[in-house]
Amino acid sequence: MARGLFKYQRRAITEDVTSYEVKTHQLNTAVELSERGRALLFTQLGNYRTCLDDLEAASSSLASQFRTLSIALEASMLSDEISMEGIVITEDVVGGYLKEAASGGPVILVSISRYGSDAIIIHKTADPVSIPLPDATPASIKTLVHVLTEVTADRPEEVQSNQILGSLLRDIWRIIVKPIVVHLENTLRLRRGSRIWWILTSLASLLPIHAAGPYSPGELSLPDLYVSSYAPTLSSLTRSRAGYQSPKRKSGPRILVVAEAEAEGERPLVEVPHEVALIRGLQAQVTVVEGEECIRDVVLTGIKEAAWVHFACHGHQHTTEPFKSHFSLHTRDTSLTLLDIMKNNLPHAELAVLSTCHSTAGNDITSGEVIHLTSGMLFAGFRGIVGTMRAMEDEDGPGVAKDTHAWMFRKGPKPVDCRDAAVALSKAVRNLRRKQLPFDRWINFVHYGI
Repeated sequence: MARGLFKYQRRAITEDVTSYEVKTHQLNTAVELSERGRALLFTQLGNYRTCLDDLEAASSSLASQFRTLSIALEASMLSDEISMEGIVITEDVVGGYLKEAASGGPVILVSISRYGSDAIIIHKTADPVSIPLPDATPASIKTLVHVLTEVTADRPEEVQSNQILGSLLRDIWRIIVKPIVVHLENTLRLRRGSRIWWILTSLASLLPIHAAGPYSPGELSLPDLYVSSYAPTLSSLTRSRAGYQSPKRKSGPRILVVAEAEAEGERPLVEVPHEVALIRGLQAQVTVVEGEECIRDVVLTGIKEAAWVHFACHGHQHTTEPFKSHFSLHTRDTSLTLLDIMKNNLPHAELAVLSTCHSTAGNDITSGEVIHLTSGMLFAGFRGIVGTMRAMEDEDGPGVAKDTHAWMFRKGPKPVDCRDAAVALSKAVRNLRRKQLPFDRWINFVHYGI
């Protein structure tokens, strides 16, 4: 109880101090403090995987010593018993660092505090600006999260669920998103279809910000205006961008498909074979791991060799011990946990498609740390992730996979670039919307990374 209270107070202090810096017009400092006070574990571990190209050029001996020390420090943190106490962040995130994070489009940091909530918009060609969000109080955000949790947990009748979610998305639009969109349109003159990135603090990280909108005749919602992606932190986004260049391979990417339709103790996923068949048909080097071969060691070996990975299986978020969150493989004792993933460093990894349930699910205890399967894949080295916020319908997997990959491979195999995944997903989701499916079927899909 005391530890939970401490974590809550730490989050509140971070957000309150961020609010103070915004009010005193110290936006660079506000961003830095927000970064220092959240996602502490991933940020600290990320420092141990810093790109050493510049240091290598100056002194290969010093780079080798630094690398050896980093590996030892990381190993000590990634033991089976992870402690998040006493982690200290020393990374500077001001100045050019901010512009580097926003090199692909505006990054929007949403900070929720009892002393005033704000959105800080970071742009590559301008200084950060703050947008007041007077109605986004901690109490109002908590209410929105409660409504979302209740409607997804209780699973009311479809009509009632759709009405509740529609009202929720309109509230998110009014309280958080609309003032930001006004600035993007009127001040930055950001053209429609551009990409934007969201970094959400506290309980706001549990909300489907990407799907907010008025949902009234004649009015455009956020998915109609811009292509939204998420990032746990600015530093994680910068690391995803670092050193990445458009692939120059002579054929399509090497894709590993992890397909487990009948995991032990789980309900069967009858659409998985259909989803696998669609990916086999791509102009790429596709390897499928399924059945009795679908076990932890085989999957980890395959991930190390692949540029892309596609999970078609059950996924579970462990709310009280998030590092035990896992993908269900063939047997219970061979499941792939978040900790298993984080222990790997995959510098050649590009894209992960997590066609599973709960791959980006968080909870009110660890919301400030952003600990879920998707963030673990980012940390391991994947540049971009397609995932889900909640449970997904089995029948949606093949359709979203087909439409997403169709856009990715629209010009053939050679130019395929993982940075197209966010736009590809937005087109796949648009097709779900055209079918007039209920909100909970399409707001579930999200993109993280570059």
